[in-house]
Amino acid sequence: MIAPQQAVLLTVKNDATLFYAGGINAIKGKNTWQGEMNLKQQIRYESLLNATRWKTDAPMSNTNIGSGQYRIKIQDAGVANTFTISLTDENATKLYDFLQEVAISRLDKYLRSLPQPNADVIINRTKQE
Repeated sequence: MIAPQQAVLLTVKNDATLFYAGGINAIKGKNTWQGEMNLKQQIRYESLLNATRWKTDAPMSNTNIGSGQYRIKIQDAGVANTFTISLTDENATKLYDFLQEVAISRLDKYLRSLPQPNADVIINRTKQE
């Protein structure tokens, strides 16, 4: 996904491994993180991808997109379909949002380990002058 001031590269290999890069690394095609999707995520990914029908009926590339775009390459059984579509494409956005959730979920265990505020601290907040 390329947009003003933003670039994200998401690559899925064998419907199970997600590779991620952001910013200049995405533009260079240099992945900075990879992780395995769990079974539930794999099923959801396959469902979203199948709903697009891109494996069998890739859309025509749109060259009049404006400021942002999805550049998509689907490679399956040796056949590769590459196309560019608008950021307003609903199927692409659903797939992008899902893959972002998978990438972000790698941080969940760290976020859960951070100290949590307790109710006393929240209730006793006062304005400091």
